Amino acid sequence: ALPLTANGKLDRKSLPVPDEAAHIHQGYEAPQGELEEQLAALWAEVLQLPRVGRHDNFFELGGHSLLAISLIERMRQMGLSSDVRTLFSASSLGEFARELLVQDETSSAPSVPANAIPPGSQAITPEMLPLVTLSQEQIDTLVATVPGGAANVQDIYPLTPLQEGMFFHLLMNREDDAYLVPSAYRFERREDLDGFIQALQQVLDRHDILRSAVHWERLEHPVQLVWRQAPMPLQRLARDARFASASAQLQARQDPRLRRIDVRQAPLLRAFELQEDDGSWLLMLLIHHLVMDQQTILLMQQEVQACLQGQQHLLPPSLPFRNFVALSRREESRRGQEAFFKRLLDGVDEPTLPYGLSEVHGRQQQGRTAMSRLEAGLSQSLQQQAQALGINSASLFHLAFALVMGRLANRDDPVFGTVVMGRLQAGQDAQQVLGPFINTLAVRWNLAAGSVRDAAKGMHALLLELMRYEQTPLSTAQRCSGVVPPLPLFGGLLNCRRLNQTADAGEEASSQGVQALAVDSISEYPLTVDVAEQGGALTLAVTVDEPHDPEDVCALMAQALSSLEQALREGGQGELSALAVLPPAQEERLHG
Repeated sequence: ALPLTANGKLDRKSLPVPDEAAHIHQGYEAPQGELEEQLAALWAEVLQLPRVGRHDNFFELGGHSLLAISLIERMRQMGLSSDVRTLFSASSLGEFARELLVQDETSSAPSVPANAIPPGSQAITPEMLPLVTLSQEQIDTLVATVPGGAANVQDIYPLTPLQEGMFFHLLMNREDDAYLVPSAYRFERREDLDGFIQALQQVLDRHDILRSAVHWERLEHPVQLVWRQAPMPLQRLARDARFASASAQLQARQDPRLRRIDVRQAPLLRAFELQEDDGSWLLMLLIHHLVMDQQTILLMQQEVQACLQGQQHLLPPSLPFRNFVALSRREESRRGQEAFFKRLLDGVDEPTLPYGLSEVHGRQQQGRTAMSRLEAGLSQSLQQQAQALGINSASLFHLAFALVMGRLANRDDPVFGTVVMGRLQAGQDAQQVLGPFINTLAVRWNLAAGSVRDAAKGMHALLLELMRYEQTPLSTAQRCSGVVPPLPLFGGLLNCRRLNQTADAGEEASSQGVQALAVDSISEYPLTVDVAEQGGALTLAVTVDEPHDPEDVCALMAQALSSLEQALREGGQGELSALAVLPPAQEERLHG
């Protein structure tokens, strides 16, 4: 665990002195024994390194959450059983190998009770539902909402903690739905549209989470009810001459800010079709975040493409979301989450609001967006400085954003949100499970104490610790602070992403007579900064509410990263609080 002060803040003075002999500067010692040699080969493969020694740390070598999941999956394919928690806690490859030997002798994977509802069942009883406690009357009421009755009920189980957090905010806001994610497509021919809808239905038929509805009325806790068959509703819209184009009409009429869907009816996906003036067809999908995240949408698109190409028989078996539900509901997980965020957020009684912007949930503003590509030399040097410290470059991005948030919110210990993949604790084949995993976690950093070098190492340690609690609902984190709803805990969000070099599903779709269209979406926060790494290049994308200029925030992030890079290149002994963040012209404009 991280060293903390008496009031629960990170105690930078108590952080271990960075070992200059570690990581790159450490003398290489070859792995010892068959298990260490196997692990070293796997680490080198996943991290794309020529060799890995027995004293190396996975995350200090550049590992991150996506690579950690890939590593665990590759290990399972080789018959080596472990989990991400063990990878976090192990300080070196040698220690990780020793932990694997202990686990193999003393532990086993947590079991998940099997679904006890047989196909074709004409009645559902409490004994058939091992993951939830419901009375017969409650079950009968739920079954009555499903077309086809009990025969169309596949399972009933609770929401994950993350789903509960989203559902809480959904109930709080009765006018619109911040968790509806739009996507749009253009089809050259009507038969192309019909084929796409048919393929999409095949994907829905494969995955339980895509056929789930959410119920809460007269229940102690909300549940999700999985239908065996859930036809996707498709609504045809008539052309409205008041709009210049069909695409403009579709965007305006199906704006998530103006719509809600009944989450008690599966699937939590709605489709709207409209014919363009040139004879082509448009399709808009509204997908609810209660059942999908961005990774799930990508996986769903890939499966749709496979079905369109007649390759559905090559798809791997679908994986049940219910297994993750059972794992996520363990009591020890909740206790650990609350204890961690109580320490992290102790003493926080005011929200961190950039520019004073406080509208978070139920937002109506779309915001303005700007993009900026960092200079190649700066991008490369940031990677080198992170590697020299034995940390992940994302730690520097978070530290830079903390500096920016501190200036924009006029706070010495800003709190902001960070996007996490959420699949580290999802169990076997986590990368292929469909469902809502991506989450937003709270990060707090004290800018007024410590050197730049210690801050970079400390932020890295904090983010590693944070990854243990990646499924914590933001509502839980806020309860651990002194910020009382409806005030938000923070108004700024950072999203660090790594992009591959391959074509995405949208590009593949174009070859099937389908064109993915850009759709305006609403950020949940008044300030969002996206840092994308691709092929060694860094790109910033900033969205901020009117009347503020996203170009200004791009410049702030670039300046903060440049100041961090220069300070670390010069040894990193200067105080973090002394770094220049605002270019002189913006400093005068912001505080003048």
